Amino acid sequence: MEEAIDLFETKFPAAIRQGNYDPPKVRCSKWMVVRGPVIGSKHHRGTLLVEAKSIEAWAKHHAGAVWSTVQSEQGAREYLPTWIEESDPSDESVSIPDEDMLSVLQGYDENFIKDGRVQLWCPDCRTLHNTVDCGTYDNERMGKISTWVSEWRCPEGHVVHNEDQEIRWIIR
Repeated sequence: MEEAIDLFETKFPAAIRQGNYDPPKVRCSKWMVVRGPVIGSKHHRGTLLVEAKSIEAWAKHHAGAVWSTVQSEQGAREYLPTWIEESDPSDESVSIPDEDMLSVLQGYDENFIKDGRVQLWCPDCRTLHNTVDCGTYDNERMGKISTWVSEWRCPEGHVVHNEDQEIRWIIR
């Protein structure tokens, strides 16, 4: 990966968005918000929480295996394992990661769900659930564009996430 980073820094410096990362001043608690209305997730009615210590190994691996051209996001990626390592598992409150940490985490929410590392707050049930039913429907491929709807439901069947998804294929 160092070769790729060097290539970007020497050949494509304009692709790197400058910015320093300022680590959070608060200590991470047992639970972290990954998705939900409290952090401005537009397509989520429910709140997805992950137990911080359960993703510590993932965060350490991710910090060394993934690189971003957004320097503040990269700083968050590299600091996230330390923040989790220093978390207080006896503090049952919920931590809200900063914007850059959320950028690092949000692409992996369904992985955390599939690995059973989450709790979901359903606003209809008004309770926490240990499972989330993830599904897709209306899958279509039209030429170079694939579309589908991603939907999450609590165990009682309430829709807590609904979002149109799209991929544009670049085929040469």
